[in-house]
Amino acid sequence: MYDGIFPSKYSWKIIIKKAVLDLDKQRRCDHLLTNVSLSPILESIIQVNQPSLLWSVAIQNPVLLKLCKSLIQMVCFWGSRNWISQCNQCNKLTDKIIEHRLLYCTEVEEIRDKLWCYIFTSYSTELYLNLINYSAVDQCVWVIEQAINDLLHKNDKNMAIFVRDLCDLI
Repeated sequence: MYDGIFPSKYSWKIIIKKAVLDLDKQRRCDHLLTNVSLSPILESIIQVNQPSLLWSVAIQNPVLLKLCKSLIQMVCFWGSRNWISQCNQCNKLTDKIIEHRLLYCTEVEEIRDKLWCYIFTSYSTELYLNLINYSAVDQCVWVIEQAINDLLHKNDKNMAIFVRDLCDLI
């Protein structure tokens, strides 16, 4: 490149990838891993130099593959998004689409009501009352983390299905 000969198309793509894309990918990974609100969720699904625990569940039980994939995509989507987008259900603009869909979207209210009824009946009343006092972000983190933990440790997919249905097609 420094001898006056322009690199081939293939070489140029490699140079661009190393200079721009890899740097951006690293920046997004760093942001995701240092995001304090997501750390409880990430700790439950990510292990160093190993596939995600959700992928292990999907391999053992192929019926859960789409559900596991959906949960991983949602967590990564939540951690990587920092711009305003439009909800495809209610058409409102928001910079926190996962939070909006889990807590505020009027078009998925029926599913959200079923989720909260499930939480109320499946967990303690005290926990439910505490959750109401959590911030919006903390409520989302708890719901997603609990859905993942139930799937990983109890093989219970009910919470994960509610979360997937609320956030589907974001």
